Amino acid sequence: MKKIWMNTVQGLFFVGIITVLGHTVQAEKAVNLAHEDIQRGVLAETMAGESEPIVIPRAVIKEIDMENNRITILKYEEEDQIENHLILNIIDDTVIRCEGGKEDFEIKDLKLGMQIGVKHSQRMTFSLPPQAAAIEITILR
Repeated sequence: MKKIWMNTVQGLFFVGIITVLGHTVQAEKAVNLAHEDIQRGVLAETMAGESEPIVIPRAVIKEIDMENNRITILKYEEEDQIENHLILNIIDDTVIRCEGGKEDFEIKDLKLGMQIGVKHSQRMTFSLPPQAAAIEITILR
């Protein structure tokens, strides 16, 4: 029996353990699996759940892309260089609130230079700057 534990990021399969005919192989790097390796009847366990979000207590909005529903932020007191930027994709489940609790804000309410707190997914692209899904954005006073 073939058992695969995997997670996908940008189309690559990250494999934790592969069991084939009783042999166990530990994999620490991304493994490119051929399409024919994943067939009907092969048991695959995937990481469907989300782990704890990453929290950025204070950041500044550097760019707002209304067309693609995303913002670019810079962590507070970080040097303003592209490798310190983070693109946050605003998805349907993203909550945008003001410090103190009001939750009915939208991306159109955000402004350049605004200070925010952020919770975002641990799943990030390997691009520069990286991208992640925003879970919660708090407008700071």
